[in-house]
Amino acid sequence: MKNYPAGEAENRFAAIRRGMEEDGLDVMLVYGTQWKLENVHYVANYRTLGVSACVVLPLEQDPVLFICEPGDIVRAHDTSWIKDIRLYDGRDISGPANLARNYGGTVGVVSLGIMTTEQRRALGKAFGDGVRNGLRVLDQAAIIKTDWEKEILRECGKLADIGFLAQIASIRPGLREFELAADMNEAMIRAGADDNFQMLAAGRDLSCMHVPRESAIQPGDLILAEITPMKGCITYAAQLCRTAKLGEATPVEREKYALLVTALKQALAIIKPGVRAGDIAKIQNGIIGAQGYEQYCRPPYMRSRGHNFGLGQFELTEDNDMKLRPGMCMVVHPNQYLPETGYLACGEMVLVTETGVERLSRLTMKLYEVEEVTV
Repeated sequence: MKNYPAGEAENRFAAIRRGMEEDGLDVMLVYGTQWKLENVHYVANYRTLGVSACVVLPLEQDPVLFICEPGDIVRAHDTSWIKDIRLYDGRDISGPANLARNYGGTVGVVSLGIMTTEQRRALGKAFGDGVRNGLRVLDQAAIIKTDWEKEILRECGKLADIGFLAQIASIRPGLREFELAADMNEAMIRAGADDNFQMLAAGRDLSCMHVPRESAIQPGDLILAEITPMKGCITYAAQLCRTAKLGEATPVEREKYALLVTALKQALAIIKPGVRAGDIAKIQNGIIGAQGYEQYCRPPYMRSRGHNFGLGQFELTEDNDMKLRPGMCMVVHPNQYLPETGYLACGEMVLVTETGVERLSRLTMKLYEVEEVTV
């Protein structure tokens, strides 16, 4: 992700700084770890290696990227748009905190919740009661995707399709869930994915999806997949939810999956700028609920009808009054537990355009039936 277009960094910093001014912040301190990559990645275009990394971003002066691995300096300079890159301990944040204090007394900190007690004390020592939660600033900047980000998300959509097609090609009796996940991951990584968040389940009368387990696929099983390949970090990910059947689907399975496809298609049909996010959830719940499943459209069976990933967080729940804008990206998924079939997975990632919606998957919305092959 180093081939970013001219102006990408400047536009991103400008959006962040507008949020800083609105929140009365003098400086941002954005912290990240290897398992919480997206915040530093968004600000610095740098994928954290080692214990941690952080960025000090003042309102006016140039930002500074702190990394903790001396051997990663070359890669950091090669990928990041931040020119001033410095080494720090990774556990001791006093250096970045003291630098940030030079720019003012109010700091917006991102990822404060994953910092150690000593790191939080260092911030308190530098800023006293001037420490604020800065996540809202990044969220608001990241919720609208730039043209470059849209291209990355389109690539992720293609990768998700590749992962699902690899699943269809791999499914066979006796294959264990984690082996199936490995086949899918290999296909997506070979195609350019940096990582993949994978949920999976194989069996009958399933109640949910989960991390891949050791259970073996049997003839007649439904195989649920929630595939989320990413480029760089989870903010640049596209999710695909699909269901396959090892063998011929029953008429009831086809009928119930067609209900979810109808809910998905009609939800996508109303998406456009100005539409209330909650209405996307409402139309899915209405279509499924009208067939006698209203109680299954609520907790504990279902929580939301979609969401986005990483920065720019929002959920497709009926009470969400947020109005959609061009450049927003989300997965829409009428995944559903039904008493006749168990859980079924159905959903995909979309971009909001000026006039409607752009699907990031090119796969048919259907229940995929896989011919039984013995080995």
